Amino acid sequence: MSAAVLALVAYMLPVQAMPSPGDGGSFGGASLSSHKSGGSSRHLRTCTSRRWCRAQSRSTVRIATRSSGATVGGLVSVTESASDNVNVAKVEVSVDGGTLQLASGTTNWSESLDTTADTNGSHTITATATDTAGNVGSASVTVSVSNLVSPSPSPSSSAFVTRVGTQLDLAGSPFRFEGFNIYNANSNGGCVPKADLAQSLAAIGPGQKVIRVFFFQPWATKNGARDWTAFDQTLATAKAYGVKVIPVLANQWAYCDGSSVPRYLAWYQTGYRTQVDTGSLVSYRDWVAEMVSRYANDPTIAFWQLVNEGEARNPDGTCSETTAASALRAFADDVGGLVHSLDPNHLVSLGTISGECGSNEGHYQTIYASPSIDICDYHDYRFPTSPMGNTDPQNGLQTTIDRCHAINKPIFVGETGIHGQPGAYSLTDRAAYFDAKFTAQFSAGVVGELMWNWSLTPGSCGTACNYEIGPGDPSLGLLNRY
Repeated sequence: MSAAVLALVAYMLPVQAMPSPGDGGSFGGASLSSHKSGGSSRHLRTCTSRRWCRAQSRSTVRIATRSSGATVGGLVSVTESASDNVNVAKVEVSVDGGTLQLASGTTNWSESLDTTADTNGSHTITATATDTAGNVGSASVTVSVSNLVSPSPSPSSSAFVTRVGTQLDLAGSPFRFEGFNIYNANSNGGCVPKADLAQSLAAIGPGQKVIRVFFFQPWATKNGARDWTAFDQTLATAKAYGVKVIPVLANQWAYCDGSSVPRYLAWYQTGYRTQVDTGSLVSYRDWVAEMVSRYANDPTIAFWQLVNEGEARNPDGTCSETTAASALRAFADDVGGLVHSLDPNHLVSLGTISGECGSNEGHYQTIYASPSIDICDYHDYRFPTSPMGNTDPQNGLQTTIDRCHAINKPIFVGETGIHGQPGAYSLTDRAAYFDAKFTAQFSAGVVGELMWNWSLTPGSCGTACNYEIGPGDPSLGLLNRY
C-alpha cells in the first residue's frame, strides 16, 4: 500500500453533557453509548480517570470531515474509518501533535475524548493509519474546545453588601457593579426555558459582579409542595463564580408569576397579604417571609428586590396617581419592614421605576423615602444613542438620580436594554452605545448597571429576542471597566 491510497476521515460525535459546578456529576465512571447506525449502537466501556476510553466494538459508520470547526466540550466521541488496498495494521490518535494513543480497531474504530483535559480554544485532532507494509497516511480535524471554568470566589464574596449614603460598600470598599439580567435561571420551563447558569457564567467570563434573577413563588412550588432546588442551585453556582445575585420576588406583569392579570391597585393595598396566585402555596407576603428567612445568612445575595416594575393601576388601566402612590408607599413600608425584621444582613430595593402609576414625578421620591427601602431602581430603554437615556426633566434618569440622592440613597439601573435592530446598527455599535451609557451614568452617580438580557442562544425566538446578548458579543468587554 502507499500512503496516497489511504483514506481517513474523522468526525466529532455529539457532545455528552458536562456537569456544572455544584451538579454533583463527574466524568469518572460515566457509561457512554455512542452513535447508532442501522438500529444498533456501539457501547464504550466505563471511563475512569484516563483521558481515553476504548471502544468495546467496532463502528460500521463512515462519517465525513464536515465536523471540522465544531465547538465541543465535556466528553465527546471521535469516530473514524481508514481504508487501504491491503490491511490496515493500526490507527493512532494525537491531540495537537502530542502523545500517540493506539486506537481499538483499524478500518473502523472509535475513541472517547475527555476535552476537560485540554484548555479552552482551538485544538487539532490527528489520526494516523499504518498498513502492514509500514506505509502511513493521516487526516486531521480542528475543533474549538469550550468547557466551564469555575474561578475561585473573590474574598469579598463572603461579605454582605451595605449602604453608606448614596454609595454601596463591600468588605470595606466602595462597590459598583456591572452585569446581566439572567431572569430565567430559576425557571421550571413552564413559561420560559430555564437558563443554564453555569454555562452562562462561564461564557460571560470574568468581570461580572452581579446578576439579577427572578425568584418567583411558582418556580419554588412542585406537585403542591415547596421545592427550593432551583434557587439553591442558582445561589450555589453564583457563589462558585464569585457573583452576587439580586433575587426579584414577584412580577408586576402576568408573566411566569401565577397571576393571570397585572397586579392592580387593590393588590398593593391589601391583596398581597391574602391573595394566593395560581401555582403558589401562600400569599406574597408569606412568600417573602419564607424566602428571606431561608437565605438571610447567604452573602451571595446582593440585596432583595420586592417586585419587578411595580405600579398600582386601576383594573381598567387608568391611574389614580395619588392613591396609587399612597398604596405603593404603604406596601414598601410593610414588606420592606418585614424583610428587615427577618433578615438584618441584606438591603432592600422596591423595584418600582419612575414615571409609572404611583411613581410619577415627585411621587417616586415619596415612595423611595420609605425607611424600609435602601436602594432606588431605574430602567433604561428606548434611547439607545442617548448616554443618559431618557432626558425628560420630570422622569428622566438624571432627575431620578437627583431625587434618590436627595433622600441619601443609592440608585442602580436594574435593566438597560438596547434592541438589536438588523440593518440599523451592528453588535459593535450596540457595545459602543452601552459604553457611552455606562460612562455617563456611573459619572452621574449610579452604583450599578445590569444589561437586559443574557442568552446562550441570542435571537433564537425571533425579533422578540433582539435585546439578547450572548457568547462572543462585544458588550462583554464592558464588564469591570468602570
